[in-house]
Amino acid sequence: MTRELALLLISLGRASESREMLERVWAVDKSSVQIIYTLARVEARLGVPGGEEKRLRELLAHHPGFAPGQQRLIALLVRKSRWREALPLLEDWVAAHPRDAGARYNIIAGYLNRLNTASARPHYEALKQLAPARAGRFSRYFRAAPPPPRPATGAARPPAN
Repeated sequence: MTRELALLLISLGRASESREMLERVWAVDKSSVQIIYTLARVEARLGVPGGEEKRLRELLAHHPGFAPGQQRLIALLVRKSRWREALPLLEDWVAAHPRDAGARYNIIAGYLNRLNTASARPHYEALKQLAPARAGRFSRYFRAAPPPPRPATGAARPPAN
């Protein structure tokens, strides 16, 4: 009921009141994953500097397996190009969800951003199977090296006069 009331307050343009109510509930009861998740969303909507990330990390500290919280934190880090933090989370996510083409796409982008094609390659190969059109964006980074020049064979031709 609290979450629904918070969402109603947001829809009425009273996000600050919603935030205050959610904070009070969360301070007393850390068992509700939906309360802290909604609080993270409210803080994002209000533009609280660092608020959404702080709440998502708090959420995952109390409820580490909450997939929507994991996805939202990863998306936030990717949007901010914070690859050093995003890549380990993405690797963990893909280990648990190997067919997630979006996560594979982001891992490839992150490793390429860090100039690490060797780590990106297995994800690229998987993405080619999962979503060939999306993988196409990265094909230029994974082209095979051109073959070395072939040595000349046969008799040399005489110079033309």
